[in-house]
Amino acid sequence: MTESDPRTAATAERRRTVRTWRWLGAGGALCLLTAAALGCQRGGGAPAAGEAATTGAEQPATKRASAIALLGLTPPEQPWAQMGFKDREMYMIGKVLPIAEEIFEQHDPKRFANFQCEDCHGEDMKARNYAMPSPTMFAVPEPGTDAYARMTKAYPDMVPFMEHTVTPTIGQILGVQPFTCADCHPKPR
Repeated sequence: MTESDPRTAATAERRRTVRTWRWLGAGGALCLLTAAALGCQRGGGAPAAGEAATTGAEQPATKRASAIALLGLTPPEQPWAQMGFKDREMYMIGKVLPIAEEIFEQHDPKRFANFQCEDCHGEDMKARNYAMPSPTMFAVPEPGTDAYARMTKAYPDMVPFMEHTVTPTIGQILGVQPFTCADCHPKPR
């Protein structure tokens, strides 16, 4: 076989693919598969052969796949506390972020149209090595206190959403119980 032989090219491509999957590991593979599934449902990616590239304004609206339906509300196979940094990072990118993005966008599509890591971890997340709770998040008083009641009254839409949707969902997919406001939000000073 020569360098121009199609069988040689196909073999080389298969070897590159196997090396890539080995390098990514299970977490990276989950991340790529999730991104591909969600991207395809959003109409993302390159046009198919024979299709012309179009701008977003020209593309018909497509219904996005549900991250919850695709990924499930299950905890990681390995307990969160036992996972290393890279495994946590891949799990956050491949599962937690798509699910969080979905639930926040369902709650308020305009406000959370571009939901990203910084929305929970803060702008300084890399400098803090993604440690939680994030000091830049809204400070949440202890539930049951007068301060918490005042916060609930001031934010009648957001507090119940956080209490009844976000907190239990994130706790469930992280496998961390109990999971409370204080796992993400600092306490007032």
